[in-house]
Parts: sequence; C-alpha cells; structure tokens
Amino acid sequence: MTIGLLISLVMGTIFVGSSRAHAEDDRYARMIENGRFALEQITTDLRMVSFWGEILDPGIITTALTAGQDCGIGILNGSNAILYNNPNSSPPTAQFDNTTGGCVALTGSVRAGTDQLAIKHTSGRALTSGMVRGTGYLRSNGTAGSFIKDADSTAAPTGYADWQYLPSLYYIGDTGGVPRLCQLQLNGVAFGVTSSDQCLANGIEQLHVQFGIDTNGDGTADQYKSGPTAAEIANALTARVYILVRSDTPDPLYKNNKSYQLGDLTVAGGGDGFYRRVFSSTIKLRNP
Repeated sequence: MTIGLLISLVMGTIFVGSSRAHAEDDRYARMIENGRFALEQITTDLRMVSFWGEILDPGIITTALTAGQDCGIGILNGSNAILYNNPNSSPPTAQFDNTTGGCVALTGSVRAGTDQLAIKHTSGRALTSGMVRGTGYLRSNGTAGSFIKDADSTAAPTGYADWQYLPSLYYIGDTGGVPRLCQLQLNGVAFGVTSSDQCLANGIEQLHVQFGIDTNGDGTADQYKSGPTAAEIANALTARVYILVRSDTPDPLYKNNKSYQLGDLTVAGGGDGFYRRVFSSTIKLRNP
C-alpha cells in the first residue's frame, strides 16, 4: 500500500508539472502568434502609404466629392500617414479628438494611453471586376486622376483604370478588459457610408509608432519622433512600429514586475500574471 501511494504521488507530481508546462507553452505560442500577426498587418499597410496607383504626384489628383466624418483622413487632406492622440503629446490634434472630431464612434472602445495610426493609399492592383458598393475609387490614366464614388460612376474609359481607395485607422480596443488590435476601415465613411470596424488580434496592449524624419534633405532619417508635426510627416522616410502583446490568460503562479521599452515609451508589467513580449519592426515608407 505504501509503495502504491508513493507511486501515485510521483505520478501525480509528474502530471501536474507536465500540465503546467503545457499551459505555459500554450500561452507563449498564442502570444507570439498574435504579436506576429498584428505586426505584419500594420507593417504591410504602412508599406503602401501614399501609393496612388500609377500616379506619382498626388498633386494632380482632383475630386468633386465631399468626404464624410472619417477621423481626419479624408480625400487628399495633405497628410498621408498621421500619428495622433499620442500619449506623449498634449493636447491631441483637434480633428482626431474622440469627443469632437470624426472618431466619435471610437470613444468607448479605445484603450487609454495608446497610439492610433491613420493610413491611406489605394489598392496595389487596378480593379478587374465590378466595384464594391459604398466605396470610393481613384480613376487614373497615369498622368491624371480623380476620385469617384461607385454609385456615381460608369465604366472606366479607354486608357483609364480604377484603383480602390483604402484609408484605415489602427487602434487598441478595450472591450470587457481584453485589449485587441482593431482596424476601422474608412473607405465607406469617406464617402458617407457606414464604416467597417473589426478587431484583428487579441492581447495587444500597446501600439506605439515613431517616424524617421529627414531633417536636411539627404535621403536618410536623422531623428525618430513619436509626435511629429504635419510638416515633419511630409519628410518621414521610415516608421518604427512597436506593439506590446500579452498572453490570453494569466498564470496564477507568475507575477510580472518587468518593464518593457517601446522606443521612447516605457510600459510596466503591473504585477499581474500575464506574460508579455515586445515586437518591433522598421518600415521604409516607399511612397513619400
């Protein structure tokens, strides 16, 4: 009986240890998967900033359309990538204020103290089939272009192609205490249609972006700023994206008292049981 009890105790200890190790591995695996996916989504979109189909000079693009409330990234408003509501900047830019600007719908869901990143460009390929209802397009022949609304348009004339307009807003949503990377697709909003809002990855606690600014015109980034002015954004050559991701569930036997560095932003672990990890990437803005 004594030998049997000892064997049972040993087997129980092995089982508990194995279960805990499996749970830790699962938390880490999910955390890394969410972090990599979130970073890839943002960096892929950032690489397309200011891509306007075949047109190299956005100054020749015209439009007779009136943009709706779209969080300040309307049709050719002069700032193609905008970092705003930065926790290091006060007050936030008025047009992006959740209480008075175009982002009123986000007021209850944005996680406090996190960056929001607005990006706009057209799709990487010209349209080959019918237009999507409630969206806008850039119609271009490479030397001239104009924004059109799908409901007001006819088939593109010979020599012209239609490129879907893709403005979007990335932010950290916080619903029910679960942080998520979310994307507000603003094509429809820019043309007076309801926006499309979706959350892409769970556990993303912080989004922080620094832009590499060319201050002397030599084609290299001379300084990185997390709160650039509109003039500085016009001279941004690169962007550094940082995200802080946590595990889906806490470990009751773990206390996270670490601190995490996201460029010029430091985030404390808070003493809870969540595992965390920082992911970062530097992206060349190819279409300044």
